[in-house]
Amino acid sequence: MNSNEFDVIILGTGPAGLQAAIHAVRSKASVLVLGKQHKSSLYRAHIENYCCLSKIDGETLLQDGRKQAEHFGATFLDEDAVEIKQQDSWFQLKVESGKEIQCRTLIFALGVSRNKLNVRGEKELLGRGVSYCVDCDANFYRD
Repeated sequence: MNSNEFDVIILGTGPAGLQAAIHAVRSKASVLVLGKQHKSSLYRAHIENYCCLSKIDGETLLQDGRKQAEHFGATFLDEDAVEIKQQDSWFQLKVESGKEIQCRTLIFALGVSRNKLNVRGEKELLGRGVSYCVDCDANFYRD
């Protein structure tokens, strides 16, 4: 394979994309992860309900996951895909810089986006009264 061909390309740099990268690269696949970590909904989160971690911020968790995936051999490109086509048994992708890459397997791990109300104070009070995840944040609001 040349430098523009991969066994697996993963769209998304959140926890699902990172975990997929770790498993794929440990299975001896050539792996490219596309995306920008600062776009992950977890990036600015404060996490207290993640197994084996008592307290961590999202940016650190994502950076640690990336380091682990890179340690095993995954490649990262901090760009988003702007075009995807399937041709025969290959997926052809074009990224923001115009670079073209291809893969045999494409994994979509694009995560979730929160529905925002766009009301005054919502952004400033996120995590201090405004919450988008009842299961995640219920513990903060106990009497």
